[in-house]
Amino acid sequence: MVLEKQRLFSRIRCSKVGSWLYLVLAFVSYALLAAGFQAIYGQFASFTQQGHISLLFDLAWCFILTAVVWLLPSVLKKIFMLLSAAAYSLMVVASGIMLNMFNRFFSFGDFAFAGDGAAFLDLSYLNVRKITLLLAAVCLLLMIFAVLVAPEKGRRKAKRDFLAAGVMFILGTVIALMTKYVFLRPDNVVVWDSTNSQAEIYETFSDTKQSMLVSGVYEYAFRDLYMTLGIFRHADPEDLRLIDDYIESRDKHENNDMSGIFKGKNLILIQLEAIDTWELCQEYMPNLYAIKQESIVFENHYTPAYITAGTFNTEFMVNTGLFPAETGTSTSVYTRNAYPYSLASLFSKAGYSSNSFHGSEGNIYNRGSIHLALGYEKYNAGSDMSMSQYTLDTQLMNGYEDMTAADKFFSFVITISGHGPYNDKTASYLRHGEAAEVAAKRSEYNYVHAVSHAMETDEFIGLLTDRLEQDGLLEDTVLVFYADHYNYYMLDDELNREIKGVDSYNMLAHTDFFIYSSDIEPMSVGKVTSSVDILPTLANLFGLDTDYRMYMGSDAFSEDGGYVFFSDGAWFDGETYCTASNAGDEYRRSVNEDITLRRQVCQAILKSDYYSVSVEG
Repeated sequence: MVLEKQRLFSRIRCSKVGSWLYLVLAFVSYALLAAGFQAIYGQFASFTQQGHISLLFDLAWCFILTAVVWLLPSVLKKIFMLLSAAAYSLMVVASGIMLNMFNRFFSFGDFAFAGDGAAFLDLSYLNVRKITLLLAAVCLLLMIFAVLVAPEKGRRKAKRDFLAAGVMFILGTVIALMTKYVFLRPDNVVVWDSTNSQAEIYETFSDTKQSMLVSGVYEYAFRDLYMTLGIFRHADPEDLRLIDDYIESRDKHENNDMSGIFKGKNLILIQLEAIDTWELCQEYMPNLYAIKQESIVFENHYTPAYITAGTFNTEFMVNTGLFPAETGTSTSVYTRNAYPYSLASLFSKAGYSSNSFHGSEGNIYNRGSIHLALGYEKYNAGSDMSMSQYTLDTQLMNGYEDMTAADKFFSFVITISGHGPYNDKTASYLRHGEAAEVAAKRSEYNYVHAVSHAMETDEFIGLLTDRLEQDGLLEDTVLVFYADHYNYYMLDDELNREIKGVDSYNMLAHTDFFIYSSDIEPMSVGKVTSSVDILPTLANLFGLDTDYRMYMGSDAFSEDGGYVFFSDGAWFDGETYCTASNAGDEYRRSVNEDITLRRQVCQAILKSDYYSVSVEG
C-alpha cells in the first residue's frame, strides 16, 4: 500500500500535471486559510464595506507566497511550503484562542509576555472554535499534499518558469501596493469615524481584531512583525510634533477641593489580582469589604485590557498614566524608555522611598528591570521576602518590614492568590472547605475556587491593616486598592455576565477602585474612571509636583475625563455606551476624536521614548 502511494506521487511529480499541480494546491491552501478566517471572524469587524480590502491583500499575498514557492529550489521549496503553512495556520488558531480569552487576535508583540504567561498556562484556557481547527487542519493537509507532488530535486526550471514566477510576484506586489496606497489612502478620513475607516484602522494598527480583519491574515502578519521590530527606530520628527501639539493643546491641571489632602502621608498601593466586584462582599472578603465601607469609592471604575498580559496591562497604566503599546512592541520598550512622570518617580522626587513587592520572581514580565525603569528602588520578589509559597498572599507579610522601613514610604504591592488556573493552586485547597460553605448558593466548580482564592487575599489585607495599626502607622498611611482585571479565570464569561448583571464583554471590565485613609469621611464618586486615571488622581490627592498634560488619563476630581474606552474602540461615560456603529451625534464624534488622538499620541510617546528625547532636547 505504501509502495503504491509512493509510485503514485512519483508519477504525478514526473508528469506535466505535477509541474503545476503543487503550485495550485499551495495557492489554494494559502487562499482557503485567508478566506476561511474572514468567513469565521468577519462578524467582529466594526467598519463598513467589510471584505474587499482584506480580499485584495489576501489575493496579493497568495500570489507572492506562491511565486516564492515557484522560485525556490526543491528542498528549500518544500521547507518553505511546510513552515509557511504551519506558521499561518498556527497564527489563525492562536487568534481564535486569544479572541476567546482576551477579545483580541494574535500579535507578535505578545511574544514579549508569552514566556511569562506560559508559567500560568492551563489547558482549560485553550478554547477555540472547532471550525477554526478544521480550517487550519485542511489547509495544512493541502500543503502537505502539495509538498508530496512537488517536483523532485535536480529538475532544472525553464526560463519560462522564472519569468512566470517573476510576473506572479510582481503582480502580487502591485496589488498589495495599490491596495495600501490607493484604496487605503487616509485622505478625507474623518478622525472621529476612525473605527469605521479601514484606512485609519490600517494606519494606526492598534486594534488587533480590526487590523487583521482589514489587512487579512498575511498582510497583518507582515505589518505587525514590521511594527514590532520598528518600535526601536529613532524618534520620528512627525511623532514628536504630534506629541508636542497634543500637550500644548491640553489645559493645565487646576487645583480642586481634593488637592493635597494626603500630602506627606505614606502610601501602600495594592493591585488586587483578579478580585472581581462580586467577590468583594462581606461574606467572602470581610476585611477588604470593611475597608471599602470607610473609603473614597469610585463606583464606575473600569479596567480595560489593551494587551493580552492583563495584569501587566493595568500595572503599566497605573504606574505611568499611559496606555501600553497595543501592537508592535516587546518588553524592551518598557525597560529602555525613561519614565520621569511615573508614580514611583514622583514619590521619589517628593522624598519618599519607593519599592514594589510581588510573589513572582523578577523575570516574570521582566519586572526586575521594568520596575527599576519605572522609578522603584527595588523590586522585591517572593524569594527576597522568603515566601515558601509564592501563591499565598498571606506570605507577603514577610516583606512588611521592607514595605514600611522608611520614614516616608510608597510601597506598591501586587497580590497573586487570585491568579488562575485554580486547579493546581495552593489557595484552591487551603480554603476550599470554608469557601464552599460561604458560597453554598453557587454550585459552579470555578466559583467556589474563585472565592477560596479571594479569601486568601483578604486574609493578607487583614494582617496588613492589623500590623499597621499595631505599629502606629495606619493613621499616617493611605491604602489604595484596585483590581487588575475582572475574573476571567472563571473561564465562563456567560456566567460572569450573569453574576455582574451586564450584557457585553466590555462591561465586564467594571471593577473596584477605592482609597482608604483614617482621617477622611467615606464618599462615593460617580464619575467614570479607568486604570489610566489612577496616577493623576493620586498625584492630585498627594499634592505631587507633575505635569498632568503628560498623562493619557485625568484626575478624577477634575473637570476632565469621565469616560473609559476599550480596545475595540467602544467607550462608556456612565450613561452612553458608544460603539463604532452608533457614533453619530456631535458629542460622540468629539469623544471618538479625543480617544483616537490619545491612542496615537501614547503610541508615539512609547515608540520615540519621548520623555527621554524631550528632556535631552
